[in-house]
Amino acid sequence: MEDWWVNPTTILSSKRVSADFVGSWCPPISGCFKFNISRAYRDHKAGCSGILRNEEGTLRALFSGPIEGSCIDFAKLVSIKATLELFLEANWSGVAGLFCEVDSHSVLNWLNVPAQHLVSIDLLVKKISNVQFCYVNRSNNRLAEGLTKDGVSRATFFKAWW
Repeated sequence: MEDWWVNPTTILSSKRVSADFVGSWCPPISGCFKFNISRAYRDHKAGCSGILRNEEGTLRALFSGPIEGSCIDFAKLVSIKATLELFLEANWSGVAGLFCEVDSHSVLNWLNVPAQHLVSIDLLVKKISNVQFCYVNRSNNRLAEGLTKDGVSRATFFKAWW
């Protein structure tokens, strides 16, 4: 396998990761949900958020809150884990597929390489069964970005779905 840092396009060979670059929010295919995931790390504090929409663009769930994290990419992994947990808690697994849009090529690469520190994420993905991770430019994720900035300063983690 080619070194990610030498050739970042190696990530695009995975079946769980899409090379699509979204210019603005676009809906998932019929019968699926899309989670836009964001994270922030500043002043040794990390926060994350996620916005779940259906194919019509209707908001169906969100989360925001502080997280433990040693770097921005680790914070992104924690936000992905929170996303998958919320999807399972809401009992949408088996009802609809899930697209997760993330803004880090490094994290997408990590999701495709079996590693001990990602076991909990892999187990959640297997429970959902129909999950795809894809890259989105951070500027196309404004609602989630706003919630993340709030999440860094929150005292507790907030999540809701309907």
